[in-house]
Amino acid sequence: MNSSKIRVALIDDGLFVNESFETMLGLQFPIVEVVCKAESVYEGIMTIKAFKPELVFLDIKYPDGTGFDILKNTKDVPFKTILVTDYNEYAKEAFEHSVLHYIKKPYRVEDISNCLELYANDKENNKFKKTNDNVTTDYQNFKDLDYKDIDLNKLSFIDLEKEFIERRKNVTTVFENETLLYKYEMLNLNRKIAISTQNYNNIKNEIESDKIVINTKGEAIEINKSDIAYCVGDGNYTDFVLSDSKTHTVSKKLKSIVKLINSNKFIRISKKHLVNFDFVKEHKIGMIHKVIMKCNTVLQIGRIYKEEFIQKYNIFKSKK
Repeated sequence: MNSSKIRVALIDDGLFVNESFETMLGLQFPIVEVVCKAESVYEGIMTIKAFKPELVFLDIKYPDGTGFDILKNTKDVPFKTILVTDYNEYAKEAFEHSVLHYIKKPYRVEDISNCLELYANDKENNKFKKTNDNVTTDYQNFKDLDYKDIDLNKLSFIDLEKEFIERRKNVTTVFENETLLYKYEMLNLNRKIAISTQNYNNIKNEIESDKIVINTKGEAIEINKSDIAYCVGDGNYTDFVLSDSKTHTVSKKLKSIVKLINSNKFIRISKKHLVNFDFVKEHKIGMIHKVIMKCNTVLQIGRIYKEEFIQKYNIFKSKK
């Protein structure tokens, strides 16, 4: 492989998935540099256009569209795509969009290694190399320029456009014009991303509010997510077990409770159980994996939930 690092983007609607993937790449593949991550179609499009990665690991399904929507809206950016998904039915469409490779979740280190080898070989075949070395050099030169005197926080879109027109009066060569145009587009895009990120964070903070309201015994009560140790589903009913050992029963399926809580600190470990990482004392490994809660309750981890739990629990512990 080339000694220079491969600029990579990770786009998956699971925050823990992106973070665990980045951790794995950092540990196993020092040749890779993760330059951006995104969790939705809109974020994916914006970050690809802004950071211009060389290689994108892309999931298929998102709350606001599909990975193919991202590919359709970033055709002006040269990059290669690796589809990382557990949806078999999209394999054909993936290759119709000229993706470099397709791997299934859960991915293995060997899968990623093969992808990077494929990318390196593709790069060596000069698929994206410009035919004129001087043009390539000029392009890189004007990409690296930075008009540091422009303050995005003080300029509106109209002010930015006026600034661009004013500066263009002094342009004498095609290259200078392209340089100025590029920086104008990038500055305006950065403004849009900053605004969108702020809006996104506001919505995300609202969604991730610690308070939820549940109806139990004909009464609506407000509880903190941070006080929920774990939940136990039983058909159309779910028990909330709180940190003080109190229990509240609601007439909702556990699947609905997962959506209601909507927090990365909670993970489903079986068909019946949803646990809060903050209240997990120990992960016991054996023929049957179990979690021991801080209240000493022992809960069994379902076979199909085991791998995701281990992955997310290890990330959670590393951040404490």
